[in-house]
Amino acid sequence: MKKGFTLAEVLITLGIIGVIAALTLPTLINNTQKMIYYSSFMKARNVLENAVQMYENDFGEIFSSSRTSSDTRIEAERFASYFNGGKFIDESNWQEECAGYNSRNVALNYDGTEREDWSNATSMCNDAFPYGVKTVDGMLFMLNEDKGYGNAGVVDTNGPDRGPNTMGRDIFAFYLNKSDQEWLCNSMWGMTKACAQSKGFTAECYDNNKRGDNCGQRLIDDGKMKY
Repeated sequence: MKKGFTLAEVLITLGIIGVIAALTLPTLINNTQKMIYYSSFMKARNVLENAVQMYENDFGEIFSSSRTSSDTRIEAERFASYFNGGKFIDESNWQEECAGYNSRNVALNYDGTEREDWSNATSMCNDAFPYGVKTVDGMLFMLNEDKGYGNAGVVDTNGPDRGPNTMGRDIFAFYLNKSDQEWLCNSMWGMTKACAQSKGFTAECYDNNKRGDNCGQRLIDDGKMKY
């Protein structure tokens, strides 16, 4: 007599497998996506820091606190030349180059909820962030014109045409001005949790604060995206 599974047993087994898959697949997909976000950030970090190093070797400190408004455009255009094949962005073309944000809400909190201060496309490219560079592989670096603002720039690691366009996932703040970095405990990518606590600030990108402004430094510290 040949032994085998009955139809009921097969269906029950398939049902169990389906339930397990339904429970584990979202977590697997989420973890995989976080690995992609982390890798994209590290690539953007290397590109930016290499460009900064080359610029400073040739011209000295970029975006110093003593610069004038006219200096900002000159420095930004020079800076763009260090991104191999990158396209310089200024007042004449930023609306075109950033058009992809028009169909997506930009710079949400990293959990997907809306930020109170960054709720639309103009938050990434606007009159305060008129200069930047788009790399040949789609990364977008935008630089702040106001030397007193502190936040010297933002990077979208996969550009305006691909989501989620969210702070802490594919959009990260960076700080070129050395005096700003001292205020951030000498970090280009934002405060560490310890730095924020030492200065009496809530550590963004940690605990229940999900704004994402300092997530770049957290990724560097953690070696992966834990949030």
